[in-house]
Amino acid sequence: VYDPQTQQLDLLLDNLYFANGVALSAAEDFVLVNETYEHRIMRYWLKGPKAGTADVFADNLPGYIDNITEGPDGSFWLAVVAARTDALDDLVAAPFTRKIVYRVMQATGFNPAEKHSYAVKLSPDGTPRVSLEDDSGHIYMITSVLQEGDKLYLGSLLMDSFGVIDAP
Repeated sequence: VYDPQTQQLDLLLDNLYFANGVALSAAEDFVLVNETYEHRIMRYWLKGPKAGTADVFADNLPGYIDNITEGPDGSFWLAVVAARTDALDDLVAAPFTRKIVYRVMQATGFNPAEKHSYAVKLSPDGTPRVSLEDDSGHIYMITSVLQEGDKLYLGSLLMDSFGVIDAP
């Protein structure tokens, strides 16, 4: 946390495994932080009796998670880049090998991830409420889901466009 008035920087949560995505709750009483390679979302309490502590908000998620945004009803939209596979999960514990594989993928264009889109809606307590999936390949490697009114806007890591669908 950086306080621009005091110019003080404080570390509130560490030992995260590829922190990737942050969202503040509607009541501003907690903040969520995605851990892509742990397939979980951590919650850090900012207010209330648990202030200053952290717990697991959602765990053992079925894919590699990216950004998370607050929905208009206090829920959260989670972008899932790709489904988990044994081959990709095995690379999580091998960072050096993972880097080599990633560079080979960049050089060759090979990508083991399916062209499958995922957007997951979580309740304010972390319970999955909606799972939207599409295997058409029109948009894939979803990195952001943003709800504005009755529409969901889907951003992608690899696509040169974004998707717009009706929100459930």
